[in-house]
Amino acid sequence: MIRRLTLLLSLAAVAVGIWLITRVGPLNAACNTSGSAHPGIGVDAKCTDIVASYFMGFALSIGGVTVLLLALIAMRRQPFKFWGKEPPPKAKLTDHEIRRMSRERDGE
Repeated sequence: MIRRLTLLLSLAAVAVGIWLITRVGPLNAACNTSGSAHPGIGVDAKCTDIVASYFMGFALSIGGVTVLLLALIAMRRQPFKFWGKEPPPKAKLTDHEIRRMSRERDGE
């Protein structure tokens, strides 16, 4: 349940981030082309809200993708093989244990 909720929330964050970027993109382009009243200052006072929304869109998208990748990595079921390393060997029975198990199986 928590895994699904994490995946859903991260996908929602990515979707809202992309929506913000696409919604504010044309306004940001208009602010970039309009000349500032005070040369050298950078962003006009009218455009600060647009820049904040644009930044929030990127932050939500990157944060959502990061959480999504971390959740998917955590949900992996098989062990990670690092450049062909074999998993540790399984425990083997000693000869004494094999003989004892065969006697128990035969009913001795």
